[in-house]
Amino acid sequence: MNRFYFLLSACLTLFTLPSFAQQVTFEKGSWNDMLARARAENKLIFVDVYAIWCGPCKMLDRFVFTDKKVARTFNTLFLNYKVDAERGEGRTIAQKYMVQAYPTALFVDGNGQLIDSWVGAKPAYEFEQEGQRVFRKTPVGMTLALYDASYQEGNRQSAFLSMYFRLRRTIGLETASLLDEYIKSLPTDSLSTPAITSLLLAHTSTCRGAAFNTLFSRRQDARFRGAIDVILSNDVNTAGLQRDKKLLESVCQFVDQLETPESAAFSNATYHLSYYAAAEDWKTYTSQADAFATRYLLPTLTPDHRQQQPGLFEKNYYLLCNIGYYFSQNVKDDTRLRTALNWLSTSNQLFPTSLNTSLQACLRYRLGERDEAILLQQKAIDMAKAAGDDTSSYESTLQKMQKRRAI
Repeated sequence: MNRFYFLLSACLTLFTLPSFAQQVTFEKGSWNDMLARARAENKLIFVDVYAIWCGPCKMLDRFVFTDKKVARTFNTLFLNYKVDAERGEGRTIAQKYMVQAYPTALFVDGNGQLIDSWVGAKPAYEFEQEGQRVFRKTPVGMTLALYDASYQEGNRQSAFLSMYFRLRRTIGLETASLLDEYIKSLPTDSLSTPAITSLLLAHTSTCRGAAFNTLFSRRQDARFRGAIDVILSNDVNTAGLQRDKKLLESVCQFVDQLETPESAAFSNATYHLSYYAAAEDWKTYTSQADAFATRYLLPTLTPDHRQQQPGLFEKNYYLLCNIGYYFSQNVKDDTRLRTALNWLSTSNQLFPTSLNTSLQACLRYRLGERDEAILLQQKAIDMAKAAGDDTSSYESTLQKMQKRRAI
């Protein structure tokens, strides 16, 4: 067990959380920049070496790099880089690694050493499997192989499982089915032991399954309630990114059991907005946001509420600002933009903030009122400076407005 712990602690900080991108994300920057990142993150660089006239290269772009499973594996396990073998730095890279045909896949470490490669296009399934094979040659991959072997041999000690699940989640591999399988195998009277409690709190990641149901049965405990709220919120984001309406409705059903009818209606309306924002369904988002603001937010943004219920006032004020931000970035209808501008202007008279003022500036800019937008954005900067807040993002937006660029 000590060996497993040592290997795990050496590897866990090397990987960021997996991306929900629907295609392989290829990084920008110079080759030296990529090598430096690979050293810092202790990852391999996957290099797609192509030529603009290469038919199989275009096939990879169209059918393989857009495959969800390929994207998840490569975005999680590697830094991805694309070079034209006949232009710029791509020519130097192709020569260094003796590329003779296209496409060629290179896997290079942070020191520039070639770890693996192959030539030619592969179907998505095979491409993803080859990526997994290369990953298994890395220190983290070899550590995972040891854990996999121990798990397959029947190791179900809770301390081992906690570390195993943590490693899998860190590198983007699912754990929900493994945790559910383990929970289902346990006698009911053991589910409340400290070891199992810790395992559930640390590794339950979705509201679907036996692990969450066990958590939910103990929702009166503050520790479990806090974990439940986080899981439900994360599931809403996942549902939106994956456009999974059934998962959203599952979340809402649990909320109905957790809260009073009035509170649940508010929470579920908020979750629906979060879902449509994550799904980038701006048409539905704007219509629901309009109804949400009218029903729940605007009636509470009054002088009386600010004085008598300051916590509720401030929470709803910033929810309105959040809606204003999404409108300023994604809505094209002038009537909708003008409505959001009026909301923010009215609420800002009661509770002036640099955030609200900047959002008003962005909305005016989108409406074509550039001069007014610049004045408001400068005012937001002045307000932020007076409050001792960072102004860099506001100043960047102001510069874009002054240069008539998109914000």
